[in-house]
Amino acid sequence: MNIIIREATDLDAENITRMHIQSWQETYQNIVDQAYLDGLPNAFEERLKFRQEALSKKDLAIHLVAEKEGRIIGFCDAGIAREYKEAKGEIYAIYLLKEYHGSGIGKNLFHKASDFLLSNDLAPFVVWALKDNLPARKFYEKHGGIEVGKEVIEIGSKAYEEVRYIFS
Repeated sequence: MNIIIREATDLDAENITRMHIQSWQETYQNIVDQAYLDGLPNAFEERLKFRQEALSKKDLAIHLVAEKEGRIIGFCDAGIAREYKEAKGEIYAIYLLKEYHGSGIGKNLFHKASDFLLSNDLAPFVVWALKDNLPARKFYEKHGGIEVGKEVIEIGSKAYEEVRYIFS
């Protein structure tokens, strides 16, 4: 499997957005309300705008993509922690198409983001996972994450619990 992990560019915004929607629909099936997941393609323009803004900011952040034969199959965003007293940095998002779960690509994205955070004095850092997303939670725990908090968030019109992990 010839996978390239590289920093995202502005030109990747549409493909990351499409991949992000697909990964949500695959990963959160039976976790997040199906009607919400089915409606995600209708939010493409809004999500694209968010992605374009994220890629255009020149703050202390990294945006990575995993690419196979020119197709984006995963991405990871990391940077300064948004609001957590116990952390300087945060991995905001890490998503991979379901067919590549367990392939080591997520681990590579995670380690590259971690290296960026550590080399920019943004440790300790935090990562969030939906409480019912057991594969993601096991992944973070396997890589040294320690559960330090929970929070209820709203996705669509329903409440879900998220778990916060810290990495030193």
